[in-house]
Amino acid sequence: MDRIAAAEASASRAQFSPQDTFAAKGVATLLLLTHHLFYEGASDVWGIRSLLSSGGLLTLGLFCKVCVSVFTLLSAYGMSVQYQKRLQAARLSGAPTYGTTVEFCTRRYLSLMGSFWFIFALSLLVTSFTYHSPLSVYGAGVSGLWNGFIDSLGLAHMFNTPTLNPTWWYMWVAIYVILLFPLLYRWCEKDGLIAFFASLIVLPFLSLDPPVLPSALLGICFAQRNLFVRLRALARTAGQRVLFGVLLLGALALLFLVRALFSIPYIIDAFLAPLIVLAAFFFFPSGSLMQRPLVFVGRHSSNIFLTHTFIFAYYGGRFIYGFRYPVLIMLSLLLCSLALSMLLELLKKVLRYDALSTRMRDKAGAAVRRLCARDASID
Repeated sequence: MDRIAAAEASASRAQFSPQDTFAAKGVATLLLLTHHLFYEGASDVWGIRSLLSSGGLLTLGLFCKVCVSVFTLLSAYGMSVQYQKRLQAARLSGAPTYGTTVEFCTRRYLSLMGSFWFIFALSLLVTSFTYHSPLSVYGAGVSGLWNGFIDSLGLAHMFNTPTLNPTWWYMWVAIYVILLFPLLYRWCEKDGLIAFFASLIVLPFLSLDPPVLPSALLGICFAQRNLFVRLRALARTAGQRVLFGVLLLGALALLFLVRALFSIPYIIDAFLAPLIVLAAFFFFPSGSLMQRPLVFVGRHSSNIFLTHTFIFAYYGGRFIYGFRYPVLIMLSLLLCSLALSMLLELLKKVLRYDALSTRMRDKAGAAVRRLCARDASID
């Protein structure tokens, strides 16, 4: 049994596993909470006591917006790994890759929206009895119904319409990454990292908001070439690992300084994001005790992203900021968000929501597969 466990541990260290992805999402979630908690004026409004000045705390909060690029990179990375497997299976079976691509994107979209719709519906229900009600946010009449419908699709940021939760703007990013994924994947497959650097050049001319396309491309490139594992493998001996760790921390510190000095955050973040993920992969090895808390947080990252703003911005601000000190403020929001997320997961089990969501994806995927197969037979 010890040999089997050792073999499994060795195999997990030879790849960027789902556990490693969750750990990186855990880091990104901590960055997300820090970014939102320590906004401009927060120190004065809530009387935060910190070794940093109010300006220093704001700089830290602004830096942590790199979480957007980290989440985008991880999303594109995970999609690429899954898509590679689907493509290989389709090619072996002789199935048309076009149908595989459409089905994959459909399933991915429904998976994303399935998690969102559950929390969106609950949010409508719960907030209806509070000062921050759907009626007060969306308005009345036809325009109110339209605003609510757009928000339910995760497109309020795109249409610049009211939203029940301002953090939900990221849903538009997640959606457009899915829509563009097949094109981005082929571009990276053909040109590799050149695609990433080319995107930095054309970024100012694109109307995508926010401009996180380079992070998505980099996530795809890293997945196609297994770069996280290959980079970590450069440090084999103890001395090499120390040097690698020092260089990695130095690069992060340098980019942090550059980000603070120049107002091109999304370009800098495109370089910062893979370094943050690599740091999580390097300093928190797979299966280690240090990694487990991050993995736990990462597993709840989606729920935390969708709900934490309700806690600290609308209904629990006095409680969260009442702890005064940044670390305690951060910890209180994290624990409250985790508790709420666990309650949501329990409710999903009671309602069998995940099973229903899976059936919906399976039926939609089967319908798309049949449609694409019929089109292929006609051609």
